[in-house]
This record gives sequence, C-alpha cells and structure tokens, in this order.
Amino acid sequence: MPDSDPRNIEALNAHEPDRVAVVTGASRGIGAAIAGRLAADGYTVAVHYRQDSAAAAGVVEKIIAAGGAAFPFAADLAAPDTGTAFWAAYDEAAGSLRDAPVRVLV
Repeated sequence: MPDSDPRNIEALNAHEPDRVAVVTGASRGIGAAIAGRLAADGYTVAVHYRQDSAAAAGVVEKIIAAGGAAFPFAADLAAPDTGTAFWAAYDEAAGSLRDAPVRVLV
C-alpha cells in the first residue's frame, strides 16, 4: 500500500496524540466548514480570523459543543510580515499546544 493511501494516513494519525490543524479564514463559510470537519476527525483546530472575533468565537463554540477542541487566533495575512506575525499570533494563542506539530494547514 503506498504511503499516500488514506488508510495509512488514518492509521498514522490515530497514533498521534497532538493532532493540530490550522485553518485560515475559518470564521465563516468554507473555512468554518473545514474547521468543523477537522475537529470531527479528531484534530484540535486553530480557527484563524482577520477581524471578526465574534464569528471566530462562534465557530470555536460550535466545535466545542460538538465535542471537539478549538481555539481562535487573529492575524492579517495581507500584511508585509505575514509569515512572522501569523505564526507569532498562533504561538500566543496555542498555549500548551505551541510545540505540537501542525499536521494540517488550510
């Protein structure tokens, strides 16, 4: 079975204690749906948003209510220092998960 076979990926993920997914633009629309699905699949989801903290909080609340784990964080992906600021904001919000590897980035 090739390494890219989904059955291998599922088996690998089942043995990972800290499955973290970062979903950009997750405060609404497709991003929110992807965040919800990843949470249902067992990932702790970092719900990224740019301005609408209330919408991001709503996505986090829905994930938690469904038995998942999530936290919001804000970063402006249009800023010149996007990479540095994005991951600094993630690190600040992630708390004890800061050192857990991000397995999925959307």
